[in-house]
Amino acid sequence: MFEGLAGKRLLYLGGVPRARYVVDRAKKLGIYVIVVDLEAENSPAKAAADEAIYHNAKDVDWLVDLCKEKKIDGIATGYIDFLLPVCRELSDRTGIPYYATEGMILQSTDKLYFKRTCEKYGVPVPKTYEIDLKNIESSAKKLSYPVFVKPRDASGARGASVCYKAEDLKGAVDFALSFSKRKVITVEEFLEGTEFILDYIIIDGKAQLMSMADRYSTSDRGKAINNSNLMLLPSKNIDRYLETVDPKVKAMFEGEKYKDGIIFLQGYVNENYISFYEMEGRLGGTWPFVDEYFHKVNPLDMMFNQTITGHMIDPGTELTIDARFDGCSSIIYFLSNAKEGKISKIEGLNEIKSMPEVVSVLEYYHEGDVINAHNLNDVLLIAVHMAFRSYEEMKEKTNYVYSTLKIFDENRNSLIAPVIDIDSIKGYSK
Repeated sequence: MFEGLAGKRLLYLGGVPRARYVVDRAKKLGIYVIVVDLEAENSPAKAAADEAIYHNAKDVDWLVDLCKEKKIDGIATGYIDFLLPVCRELSDRTGIPYYATEGMILQSTDKLYFKRTCEKYGVPVPKTYEIDLKNIESSAKKLSYPVFVKPRDASGARGASVCYKAEDLKGAVDFALSFSKRKVITVEEFLEGTEFILDYIIIDGKAQLMSMADRYSTSDRGKAINNSNLMLLPSKNIDRYLETVDPKVKAMFEGEKYKDGIIFLQGYVNENYISFYEMEGRLGGTWPFVDEYFHKVNPLDMMFNQTITGHMIDPGTELTIDARFDGCSSIIYFLSNAKEGKISKIEGLNEIKSMPEVVSVLEYYHEGDVINAHNLNDVLLIAVHMAFRSYEEMKEKTNYVYSTLKIFDENRNSLIAPVIDIDSIKGYSK
């Protein structure tokens, strides 16, 4: 599978740090990768690419000419919502395949459109409140608290916050508006319970759930955050989800005529409901190397194959996926306890990489790097992806990783934020 990709040329838009492993994967398949964005010249994705071009990745006219000049075979992006419509227009103008339809992009970039589409198919979403932006004080008195306030056209928890009382609504609204280009916000019922992320693939109009992960964060962190501290897969609620909500989600994808693609959804589950608050038609929740470990196929490879050949997998190939997994996985996100500082020393990483249970390690920062992230609500240093036969083994090895990795600043102070006590998490039985 995917043997025909070697020698093809991929244009990748957006050189954010986590794009590094996407570029690496494409090159492993023999694809020639050109990265375009306005990030620093030494961004990790650019450093990994065969060619790196410093230019506005939203300049479609220029990109069309570049595709002709460089004889581009495929286009892709990941993690950046505003580049989805750029890829869509570039595909329309060049004839290069790209999976994201206009409807998929709208569901990814407009939270109200997403909710209205979900309601159309009976997919559960939180209640939305109407707010008069000219008279917020009056609107505030009519709400049932807590509520979640967020921009309609932003992602990654940017501008989002939880509001627990009427007096705080105006500040939450102003904060959300500051992140909204169109000055539109959503105020909705605040969901509580165990947060989860779903990864779907769609092949020739048929959607399959690849994985469902439970997302855990330490109690000292807010609700509107980019990164959790720990993910556990498969979710302890996966059977309930597959029986009750999965058919409705698949019906939505089919009804909206999604032919191919990678989609992730986020939501909350408790004893009373399973409900979604966001969908993205791109990479995001994806942990492709964990998926590859359990399913023997990598969603990144399918993304590359689709844009280069027009097919997610080679025609005639059968692919059946069971998101329950034959085993289980933990994904540890080591976050920084500081918004600035220099990483002087990282210890224990080689020992972790040599563990047979480790599927992949993603390094967002290295020794000598400077943390300068005042505009982010958290800073991800290193992610460790592991696979196991049982949850007991997972607890033991996860605790070993916790105790082994050390990251210090120049004064030998630890830069690692508090981690989740995995022994306190209940409900998993594999």
